[in-house]
Amino acid sequence: MAKRKGVMTWPEKRVAEALDKVGVLWKYEWEAVLDLGNGYETIRYPDFYLPEVDLYIEVLSLDPSEEDVERFKKKLELYDKCGLDYIIIDVKKDDSSYKSILELKEELEEKVYEKAFSKYLPFYSKKRFVDDFLVSRDGYRKRIGYAIA
Repeated sequence: MAKRKGVMTWPEKRVAEALDKVGVLWKYEWEAVLDLGNGYETIRYPDFYLPEVDLYIEVLSLDPSEEDVERFKKKLELYDKCGLDYIIIDVKKDDSSYKSILELKEELEEKVYEKAFSKYLPFYSKKRFVDDFLVSRDGYRKRIGYAIA
């Protein structure tokens, strides 16, 4: 069953709560304009958009049908083809239980940091939502209390 635009699923609500705990600005189902080449574009609406780091998030469904899985794979292939920067978050653990908000927060911090680190975004020179370390302009992790270049 296709979800209606603007109505969050339970997994999306969990991720939204974790994003709030991270302290990063997010937008729900923000449009992504994808360049298909030859002057053609298409618009998609990934689950979340983080404007400060120009990153989209897709949240996996709890019990997707085979059709849903195939549709999701095709969506990701399109994202890859068009160069959309995204991460995938699953609220389920391997043992079929669900991740806590804290676990989701930690996963989001790590995945968002890794993507942003690879892009050398100035936003991450401040690293305002990860308490363990700061990132200097040259990209090296610095412990709190050390001088930053």
